[in-house]
Amino acid sequence: MSKCKMIFVLFLFLSFVTVFSDGVLIPTEPVIEENPFVLLEHNVDMTITDLIATVKIDEVFWNDSDYSQKVIYLFPIPKGAIISDFKMKVGDTYYTGEVMESDQARKEFQALVKQNKNPALLEYMNENYYRIEIPSFKPHEERAISLTYSQELSNNDGLVKLQYPLEIESLLKTNIRKINISGTITSNNAQIYFVDSDTNTIEQTISDDKFSASFSFKREDFKPINDFILKFGLGENQVEAYMSTDTPDLGYNTFLLEIHPDVNYEDYQPKDVVFVLDKSGSMSGMKYVQAQKAAEFIISRLYEDDRFNLILFNHDIEAFKYYFNLFESNKKKEAIDWIYSSRAGGNTNIYGSLDMALRVFHNAENLQNPILVFLTDGIPTEGITDPEAIVKHVNEFSQGINGLRLFAFGVGYDVNTYILDLLTTNNNGQTYYVTENESIETEIARLFSSISKPVLSDVKVTFMSNDVEIIDYLPKTGLTVYKDEPLKIYGRYKGSGKLTMKLTGKLGDQNFEQMYHFNVSSNVNKSISLLWASRQINDLINLIRLYGETEDLKNEVITLSKQFSIPTPYTSYLVSDDSTQKYDASGSPVLSQKTINRPAAAPSMQTGKSSVVQSKQMNMMSQARQAEEAEELMQEAKEGSDYRLIKGKRFIWDDEKNAWIDDDFKEENIIRIEKYSDEYFELIDENKDLIDYLQLKGTVYLEFDSKNYIFTDDED
Repeated sequence: MSKCKMIFVLFLFLSFVTVFSDGVLIPTEPVIEENPFVLLEHNVDMTITDLIATVKIDEVFWNDSDYSQKVIYLFPIPKGAIISDFKMKVGDTYYTGEVMESDQARKEFQALVKQNKNPALLEYMNENYYRIEIPSFKPHEERAISLTYSQELSNNDGLVKLQYPLEIESLLKTNIRKINISGTITSNNAQIYFVDSDTNTIEQTISDDKFSASFSFKREDFKPINDFILKFGLGENQVEAYMSTDTPDLGYNTFLLEIHPDVNYEDYQPKDVVFVLDKSGSMSGMKYVQAQKAAEFIISRLYEDDRFNLILFNHDIEAFKYYFNLFESNKKKEAIDWIYSSRAGGNTNIYGSLDMALRVFHNAENLQNPILVFLTDGIPTEGITDPEAIVKHVNEFSQGINGLRLFAFGVGYDVNTYILDLLTTNNNGQTYYVTENESIETEIARLFSSISKPVLSDVKVTFMSNDVEIIDYLPKTGLTVYKDEPLKIYGRYKGSGKLTMKLTGKLGDQNFEQMYHFNVSSNVNKSISLLWASRQINDLINLIRLYGETEDLKNEVITLSKQFSIPTPYTSYLVSDDSTQKYDASGSPVLSQKTINRPAAAPSMQTGKSSVVQSKQMNMMSQARQAEEAEELMQEAKEGSDYRLIKGKRFIWDDEKNAWIDDDFKEENIIRIEKYSDEYFELIDENKDLIDYLQLKGTVYLEFDSKNYIFTDDED
């Protein structure tokens, strides 16, 4: 352990449903008998306004060892949650960074490391996964991390929950010295009837008018044994449509429009559902049994006027009763029996199965509220297998199917997340990822409970005003109002004053039209702008992934990223105690920003555990590849294991060679490189993926890009 430089991983998981942000520190070398890190303070401030939560986390860590530690922070960010502030405290000073071209940022970071400064490098890894590297956490040093993010919450029949995990398989040296979770709830459209926690005893107060509340949970020497779950109850909405706005001083303002039409929600409309189920060989066993039960769940819960069809696919594709049409409810039992008579086996024809499903909708008469549910556990291996060709075909075909919503379920770690995410994003849906230890049925039930009762279909909105100009808004197409899913629209506008919105659609067999009136003023809710910008950036990046990068698309992403300080594939920033900082009126540092020029093509990694995990975070799921690996590392550290799993590779510790050996390494054409040499940094610059593998301390034998490397550490 002489000259020891340990690596630990701090995972900050931010999610609609599950928010892993408690600061788990994991040494990757199990040679230390106990973890040297102490969490001195864990402070969380939650501000919830009209179901938009702004969460500020402040954590103070102490390195209680005699060794300097190399630190890597990894945090996935789910779809809908946006980081708006990140700071690091060294000594008595909080530092923030300068946004710059990513290659330049890494070179400056490396230079600062050689100068024994205290830099930190934040890099964008994909849509919702960021990496922060700190090269030196000094012995007996205190470091503080401050992170702020915003996200939307869901109202499920008047019940709102925010789950904040505190149940850590903790390797920290002690319990959390001090923990404080507190916040406020403000509701402008519905009264608050209770505030409580399923897991912890909290103090809470509700205002006399029931439109605001506060809560707190404080402990010392706290050992977390469960997640912190906040819940509160809301009454009926006081108005049918509510508009929240923000004025970011960018030549335009932003708004969120939430619509709850005053209709009889028991008079829901029929829907047409096509369930497409993968029965290839990789689905065999318990996986396919669960998928069959999921199909039964959907079919058995269809209402009398709903219609359906089932498509099973491997290398062949077959529809229920071999018809390209929709069946009435009297065929449900026969369809369920048909599903259970099938067996898994063969290859995977994703293109053909989706094409058949879309043709069912295309050929149907009097199509109503079409929903396509697609479940697969693999990648295309039969028929047309090019991911971009599959996505383009579905997106172009679906344009002729009015109101189509496509929901995808990816099972396991071998699915192509690129295909599934783009299919659902471009077709008003969502992707759910089900890992090996989770229930397919549970995720299907969660989805279907929210979309089972469409009330208003073919919804369109029209804005009218002499004072307010609506610049743009999204979503614009495929709008449907469900009983348990109110309509939300984000957009930009100029001006202030009176604004009228006309909402039209189909209510059963009747035309529906309602006018809503607003007095638009200069309110300030920064979360509205962040949520709007993140949706715009996500849409633009999906266009780039699908159709390729253009200067216009790239520049629009860069502009939004700079305006709202949202990291993207084109921006990263460097933090250092060597930099000159600017501070705002409150004493907070201010980012100065530069644009970068990194291409954003279709991801090279479209399948595997890493891609599934990252996409799962983006789609409001729990767990991540890095989370899985972290759990494995934690267990290994406890048991003194001699192997590591990193980005799909397994490294075995070799006592004789005193090195980590990649399973794929071959003793041929070996390239030897000294860690932290100029040659080392040049190679890292060209191949960013190497960074993760070279977190391992000491000598590393690695196969990468069909080449065999030995990375030596001069400190061994």
